[in-house]
Amino acid sequence: MVFLARTVYNPRPGEPAVGLPNPAELCDEGRLSTQAAVERHLLDAFIPAAYRRRPGDTCRWSPQVAEHALVFLARHLQHTLHGTPDLAWWQLHKAVRRRVYQCLLATVTAFAAGLSALGSGLGPAVAIGLAAGFLGWRTGGRPRRLPAVAFRWSGTGFALGVLWAAGFGLILALPARTAPELGLLAGLLLGPVTGVWLGRGVVALAGQETRSPDLASAVGPAMLVRCDRRVFGRLTFTFGFGYGLVLALATPALLHGATSDAVGIAVLIPAFSISGAFAYAAWGHFTLARCYLTLRCRLPRDLMAFLAEAHQRGVLRQSGAVYQFRHIDLQHHLAQR
Repeated sequence: MVFLARTVYNPRPGEPAVGLPNPAELCDEGRLSTQAAVERHLLDAFIPAAYRRRPGDTCRWSPQVAEHALVFLARHLQHTLHGTPDLAWWQLHKAVRRRVYQCLLATVTAFAAGLSALGSGLGPAVAIGLAAGFLGWRTGGRPRRLPAVAFRWSGTGFALGVLWAAGFGLILALPARTAPELGLLAGLLLGPVTGVWLGRGVVALAGQETRSPDLASAVGPAMLVRCDRRVFGRLTFTFGFGYGLVLALATPALLHGATSDAVGIAVLIPAFSISGAFAYAAWGHFTLARCYLTLRCRLPRDLMAFLAEAHQRGVLRQSGAVYQFRHIDLQHHLAQR
């Protein structure tokens, strides 16, 4: 409470004292007759005081915008995450309904795969589109629990990838009577991203897994965002050109001996890139949730910069890889508004 009072009533360096609230109002027994009333008054005044404009202040957010966003984040922690004090960026997707991710990824992958195989006939194109849509639906429904910071070799992942690739390649080779080698090739390259192990760590036949950080020793949220974004980019390339390109070239040939057109290849590569990267990195779901909440006017567009500014102004504190409100009472108070 002393910290709150100092923030509300004391001028900052270079800030004139004229126009600041008078601390004598804390002694007004008509308005603030109880200890709880004084505490509520200080908690209400804290956010506007922390974002108060002063000479040389370059803050991008007004007190009203900052308070609106912080109230939403406090409610997110209190109600969606069951009262945890840890504000983790990779859990922001829980503030958005899971069906949003699933519908988006399912639509993109189904449309891209179906368009790529359209030259082989309407029936095969619909079937392939539905299968790809199911892949995107499963991917969107299983966001990563922790961010990914690097890759590591996995012998188990390599063995499982080979087994699933062999099975998937055999299934593709059976109807490809004229060119069974294309089915086997597609299976070897596509197998690791099919089957029950999707989303459990196997990202390539080379046996690589994404590695999660030690949250207790993490240097900060911003660093984790950058690391996970790099992993997301690498996964995008791996899935898009390693799997999407092969499927775009092989599927029509498997069906009727035709070749994929440029449009089909162009749309299928990003479809596989999105689905694969979303399955094994947290940045995709975080970005999608952030954009959705920005459009709904719930959060600022540059959320990480906003959180860093709130930390600098003393509203939030950093605890390893997560942010927390300065005090749990502040979180509870904002969540009730």
